Amino acid sequence: MVVPQSQVASNESRLELDKNKKNYINTITLSKRLSDRYSGHHSLQNIFNPESCRLRDKFKQMCETLLLDDPIDYGLKIIDLLWRKAAYDPIQIFKRYRQEYDETTITEIQIMYRMHLLSIFGFYSNLLIKFVSLIKPYQNMNHFFDFIQLFNDNKSVNITTTTTKIENLIESLLKLIHKCLVCLGDLSRYLSEYDGCIQTAEKYYTMAVLLDPEIGMPLNQLGTLCGRSNVNCDAAFFYLLCLSTTHPFDGAKDNLQMLFERNERRFLEFNKQQTKNRNDKTSNREIRRFLVEFLHVTHQLLESNNIGQIQELGQQTLNDFNACMFYQNDSLLSDDLVFKLLSISMMLVDRIQRTRSRTVK
Repeated sequence: MVVPQSQVASNESRLELDKNKKNYINTITLSKRLSDRYSGHHSLQNIFNPESCRLRDKFKQMCETLLLDDPIDYGLKIIDLLWRKAAYDPIQIFKRYRQEYDETTITEIQIMYRMHLLSIFGFYSNLLIKFVSLIKPYQNMNHFFDFIQLFNDNKSVNITTTTTKIENLIESLLKLIHKCLVCLGDLSRYLSEYDGCIQTAEKYYTMAVLLDPEIGMPLNQLGTLCGRSNVNCDAAFFYLLCLSTTHPFDGAKDNLQMLFERNERRFLEFNKQQTKNRNDKTSNREIRRFLVEFLHVTHQLLESNNIGQIQELGQQTLNDFNACMFYQNDSLLSDDLVFKLLSISMMLVDRIQRTRSRTVK
C-alpha cells in the first residue's frame, strides 16, 4: 500500500509540532530551575557559579533551537523568557546585591558579571545573524544589515508554503530581529558603564526604531541613554516620541514625569536668580535657563489648565529663545537640539489636538 505524499507531509508536520511542544515544555521547566537558583539571599554568589552557568548555557541553546525551528508559534513567548532568565535577571541581581559584599569579593564577582555581559552579547549577536539568514529568502535585509556577513543561507523553517504562512513567518522574524536589536542595545548600555562607549547602544536602539518606528521601547531606551544631556531636553524628546507611537512603552510616562520633577527644582532655582548678564561668559548659563524654561512650559502644557499662565510662560520662553539664537557660542544650542525642541513642540500640538478631539466627542 502506497501512502499518499500529502499524508506523509502531514505526519511529518505533526511530528515536528509534537517535538517543538515537548521542547517548549522542557524549556519552561529549565527556566524554573534557573529561577530557583536566582532566589534567596545568596543569589549573587549563585548566579555566576559553574552550575548556574551550565544551566544558562543549556537554556540558551534550547531557546535558540525552538526560536529557529518554530518562530511563528513560539518566537515571542521564548524570546522574552530568554531575555529574562539568561540575561536580565542576573544583571538585576548583581545591581541589587553588589553593595553587600566587601571590595575583594565584589571585584571577583564584577569580573564574572562583565564576562556574563560579553557572553550574552555574543549570543544575541549570533542569534540576530541567524534570524536575518532565515528571513533572507523572503525579504532581503542586506540594505539594513550591511555590516553582517550572512551565513547558514541554506537554513529554512519547515512550514507549508502558503502565502499566509510566509507572511506570518516574515512578521514573526521581524519581531524577533527587533527584539534582538533592543537586547543588544541594552547589553551595550550595561557595558558602557565600564568602557564609557554609548555609541554602540545608540546604534542598536536606532536600528530598532528604523526597523519598526511604531514600537516605543527603543525610543524610551534612547531617552534613558541620553541621561541629562542638554539639560534633559534630549531625553524628553525621546520619551515624548515613545509615548506618541502606536505601541508606547509604559515606563516612558513615569520616566518623563521624573524628568519634569527634576526640571521643576531647577526652574525654581533659576527663578531665585533674577540678574541676567548678556555677555559671552554667561551665554551658556542663559541657554541652560531657556532649556529649563522650555521643559517647564512643556510640563504645564501637558498637565495644567491655567491658560493665562501658560501663555505668559510661553511668551517669555519665546523671548529667551530669540535672545539665545544671537549668541556666538553655539556649543549648547546646536542644530540637533533646535530640531528636537521643534519636534517636541509639534508633538505637544498633536497631543493637545487629540485631547480636544476626545473631549468634544
